[in-house]
Amino acid sequence: MRTTSAQVAIIALLISGSTSSSVDAFDDRNWVSNTSSDKSNWFNQANWQESAVPTSSDHAIIPYSLGNGREMPVISSSSEAYAQKLTINRSGSNIGKLTVLGSTSVLVLGDGSARTSTINGQLVLGDHGSGTASTMKVNGDHTVIGAGGEILLVKVAIIDEYTNNGSDKLTIKRSGQAACDDYPDGLACNVLLHGEGEVKVQLDNRGFVVADDSGLDLVLSDRTKTGTSDGWWIAESNARLVLQTKVNSSCHWHLGETNSDSQSTLFLDTGGCTAGFGPVTFTAGIFVVTGGNFCTSGNIVWKSVYDSGASEWTAPAFKVASGKTAKFGSGAVSCTSCP
Repeated sequence: MRTTSAQVAIIALLISGSTSSSVDAFDDRNWVSNTSSDKSNWFNQANWQESAVPTSSDHAIIPYSLGNGREMPVISSSSEAYAQKLTINRSGSNIGKLTVLGSTSVLVLGDGSARTSTINGQLVLGDHGSGTASTMKVNGDHTVIGAGGEILLVKVAIIDEYTNNGSDKLTIKRSGQAACDDYPDGLACNVLLHGEGEVKVQLDNRGFVVADDSGLDLVLSDRTKTGTSDGWWIAESNARLVLQTKVNSSCHWHLGETNSDSQSTLFLDTGGCTAGFGPVTFTAGIFVVTGGNFCTSGNIVWKSVYDSGASEWTAPAFKVASGKTAKFGSGAVSCTSCP
């Protein structure tokens, strides 16, 4: 039988051992930054090793360091930036960073399918000097894993869903290390989502979600938030963690500072409702239940601790509005979900 040139090409491909994964490797887009002008611009194709700006089919990879005056990437444009998945690397004190700046700047993460990104460095949404909110939109069921990585929200930044129909979901969790559950020790081997802004997408928190921008709010709104025993919801540094949606999870709730002047706040706002299974640690700040009900079958630790710097004890406050309830431990075993 006569063999055609097309058949020869197929046979050669099979003999070489090439697979679909080798083809997929061409979808990797490695950030290198050029040495001329515009060297932090995500949309400058010369800044990518393959001379192509990532699309929703591509894996964008940010290194942990750059030399020769090169710069980490910045998304600052009225155009949407895309990545099917994202890797931000780190090595010791060398930390890769991607920044999204400005009210018209958007990073769309995912392609509608189940994907996983790895953030060991920093993903920063917004900037104290940029004026207004920056946005990341999650497209599909997207998981972010990491060991010491962070997603930082600055100046009312937003994490939103892409399709706006409830099908998009963000999960944050550690990369697989064991014995990494405690706060703050677990920061070195988990993912931290923190700062000031609003998380509107459905969120499965198996890492640390922390309001920590002094005097400002990190708001959980719109879609339901869940978690596991590995996850933590935390307010510290005189910031407020504001709940405006249902939170059904076994995560830890934490107001555990030792600062006697702490005004850190866990705040159930209008539309907020919590029904879960996690413990509450409450040694400073204010726990406010005003717009919804709070219940967990986990036990509460509510006590003053000594602030050695101020030579006085903390005074954690608990405020529950008329008609609202807060239940803990055995009194909350029947509260398994929000209405």
